[in-house]
Amino acid sequence: MNPFLSALYRFLKILARIAIRIYYPRTTIINRVGLRFDNAAIVVSNHPNTLIDVLLSASRIHRQVFFLANAGLFKTPFTDWLFSTLYCISIERYDDTGGKPLNNTDAFARCDAFLGAGGALFIAPEGNSWMLRRMQKLKTGTARIAFSAESKHNFQLGLMIRPVGLTYEDPQRFGSRVLVNVGEPIRIADFQEDYANNPMEAVRKLTAFLEARMRVLTIDTLDDEEDQLLRVIERVMRNNRDDWTNEQHFLQSQATLESLRIWKQASPRRFEAYRAQALGYQQQLEALRLTDRAVVARQQPNAGLLRWLQIPLALLGLPVFLYGWINHWLPAGIPVLLKRKLKLYPGYDATVKLMTGLFTFPLFYWLQSEAVEVWLGNTVSWWYLLTLPLTGWGALLFQKQVPKWQADWRIWRLARRQPEVVRKLEGLRDQASNPAF
Repeated sequence: MNPFLSALYRFLKILARIAIRIYYPRTTIINRVGLRFDNAAIVVSNHPNTLIDVLLSASRIHRQVFFLANAGLFKTPFTDWLFSTLYCISIERYDDTGGKPLNNTDAFARCDAFLGAGGALFIAPEGNSWMLRRMQKLKTGTARIAFSAESKHNFQLGLMIRPVGLTYEDPQRFGSRVLVNVGEPIRIADFQEDYANNPMEAVRKLTAFLEARMRVLTIDTLDDEEDQLLRVIERVMRNNRDDWTNEQHFLQSQATLESLRIWKQASPRRFEAYRAQALGYQQQLEALRLTDRAVVARQQPNAGLLRWLQIPLALLGLPVFLYGWINHWLPAGIPVLLKRKLKLYPGYDATVKLMTGLFTFPLFYWLQSEAVEVWLGNTVSWWYLLTLPLTGWGALLFQKQVPKWQADWRIWRLARRQPEVVRKLEGLRDQASNPAF
């Protein structure tokens, strides 16, 4: 790679890490050392959040990474040049060819050469992005590429597949939690004998092994019904144990999911009764416009004092919020407006907002500071520019805090007027908190 492209890659990588850090500030990485390697490697991850998945995984790798990308992205001369320049290798899928036979000979040859030179290649082996907390069945392309590259070097290349599991609290929501779980690498040479005996069977075996390895790195629910129940339990557990790290909550969610499945098989009636109670609790919260956090906060010591302290905090925070909101109306509003106008699959929401914000925030910060300089002078302009990110972040925190305060006051009024409703709600919560596994 020429020096210009190397410098461009480093710049884009820094930009991606900053953008991800801002959009998902509560990101946890398990086994970070697994993303530091020098040998040839194929990095793979689950794919619930389109381009964000790629940025979360690749931006943490200290080496340059190339990307296997859908051929549909290369259809025009401009996008062909753009994605080819930005380290992408085009691969055809049946979605790209309209069901016609695939022609990936050139793509495989480029992958062979790249990996043979010790490169690192990113692949999303599910093929498509679905905003679900469950792994889709993996395509065989990753295994075929791995065997193709390794076999051309008599299985002496040292190629590894390095799986990464991504778990989003809410992939579309700014500021939500993300967990990046780096798994143990899979050595392709370990499958040499299988490949020698039956190449196609070896591809299927490696694909199945990789899929199983990736599933344990994520929260892998079976269907929407199971995911809905788990989310209720997760919310209750997170509020019960707010001192836990994101990793501890992730491991607890995995253990809870496994226990729910065993319980469902062993005692379906008791399981269904519990499920009805847990979902009933969530439905009651939604009907009363309350949150589980508000139910917990009401039972805390000094809850009344803390509630009354919210009034002066709101009065003090309101000017900061208004200042930050007014100054960020355009840079923050344009990405949201563009997302609505494009009407894309919801999995692209975070991608569109993040990528658009990379342009709108610097642009409007510069334009607004220039306007202030013309009006009030250079010194004031620099102080004004300094206030923008600080008050923007403060406005965001204030905006997120207001619904919590509203829920606290709503449950306080409800407890005064209809105490039996609140007692019933707390009883449902106790039941949801203690599944009889």
